[in-house]
Amino acid sequence: MNNTIHFYYPGNRPAKADPKSGPDCWVIKTYDKLREWGNMSDINLVSQVPEEGIILFHKGLFPKGLRPSAKQYFVCIQADYGRYRFAQYHIHQNPLGPGNFRFSKRAFAEDHMFPFTRNAFIPHWNQDDIIPRKSDRGSVFKNIVFMGLKKNFPQSLLKGNFTARLKDMDLDLLLVTDDRLWNDYSEADCVLAVRDLDASPNYNKPSSKIINGLLAGVPVVAGQESSALYLKERLHVPIDCVRDEDSLVRAIMNIRDNYFDTLESVRKANNILASYHDESILTQWIRLFEDIRKQYQRWTRTAGAYRNLFYQFSRI
Repeated sequence: MNNTIHFYYPGNRPAKADPKSGPDCWVIKTYDKLREWGNMSDINLVSQVPEEGIILFHKGLFPKGLRPSAKQYFVCIQADYGRYRFAQYHIHQNPLGPGNFRFSKRAFAEDHMFPFTRNAFIPHWNQDDIIPRKSDRGSVFKNIVFMGLKKNFPQSLLKGNFTARLKDMDLDLLLVTDDRLWNDYSEADCVLAVRDLDASPNYNKPSSKIINGLLAGVPVVAGQESSALYLKERLHVPIDCVRDEDSLVRAIMNIRDNYFDTLESVRKANNILASYHDESILTQWIRLFEDIRKQYQRWTRTAGAYRNLFYQFSRI
């Protein structure tokens, strides 16, 4: 049995993962880190789908409708997308995705019907080469920063009077849309990791902006989405989770008025976030591959009639 794990990436691979590209961050970056840090020799990068073995891919780049043979085991990185109907294994970037009936009834059913299917959570890799907030900024509280594409910032805040309210408090809203600067938190005093203000759970979305901001030593204000509430309520990470513009402004004012205490809480949060550090994420990937190989063996030993049942269920 071929236990090599094939990372599927069609076309020519980039020299370095593009931080704006989901497939690059999930496939190329994971492959490179496992090769470099994990010293793994039983993985390879392919541009064609192999006829045998474990094939790991990003949902956005895999051929539609391709069904695994008895010798193929599909591992789908869902990222922001949904499930790949014929994949036996799905990787989520939100800890509240796997086993969540409200997120995916199909996944919930498969986990109870087939012994070779799995859903697992792996944190998103952190931003490379994070530049932390300058220590000599001290108690300066001026720059409210959003790292990311402008289209991903709540449009209601851009169209309303949020910017003017910040100006009244002598604060500046900085939208850092240049991906070459997404690692630079040196002048940031507060990070906005708010995707929307409609309290959508967004079970398919990660907490990357929150994690990156905290690792840079900057207080973070997030929305009410599931990944943020998971960090706050289950891991007790010191972040504010807001539901509207007024609560966002209040959270920013509270951070400003208690800045030294907030900075100390952020510093201590690094211990809480140990499982989100890249070194830990690497270990989680290695352990995940151990489980994937076990499930691959189950798949290859499964009776043809049972595999056909999986194919039929996947078409529903």
